[in-house]
Amino acid sequence: MKEGSIKRDIVTPGETLAVIEEFFPGENTLEKKGEIRSLIVGLIQADFNRRVISVRKARKNRPLLPEPGDVIYALVQTVKDGVIAINDIIEIENKGVLSVPFTGILHVSESSSSYVKSLYEILRPGDFIRAVVVGRMKGPPYRLSIKGRDFGVILARCNFCLRYLRLKGGQLYCGRCKTTLRRKISLYYLFK
Repeated sequence: MKEGSIKRDIVTPGETLAVIEEFFPGENTLEKKGEIRSLIVGLIQADFNRRVISVRKARKNRPLLPEPGDVIYALVQTVKDGVIAINDIIEIENKGVLSVPFTGILHVSESSSSYVKSLYEILRPGDFIRAVVVGRMKGPPYRLSIKGRDFGVILARCNFCLRYLRLKGGQLYCGRCKTTLRRKISLYYLFK
């Protein structure tokens, strides 16, 4: 093997990296019958000055998971007894779309800084919300909050005809039904 002649960066266990005449076995390698082989899946590292070849662990691609403090986008699935909303978290802002939706729980106490009797007053199943993750138990479900002007409904449909609602004069308006509907609207509402 000549200097700079490593063709493969990623190797698998048992794959031959070099012969003992060229290199000494380094970290995560094994010498067997004059050949230096990889013990793990990883990246080849060759030190041509010391004549040592080793394999560095490949960085694992960790799945994207919501963390406390992350701003997320979610679809409201159900509202139970007007106190708890069950949401499917589908995207983390500035991080990406989740490969699998995670469950988020929004309690009525985390919906507004003013008193809200029921979540039905401010959101409905089918609404898309922008929220912040405020905590989690040991995994899903994640606790969410829509307190603050930046958080709340970002896209909603009419309760009657299912047409997307437009923001008009600080309220949501259906052009087909000519009705005005109440929601806790985010500053980032999509249809203005």
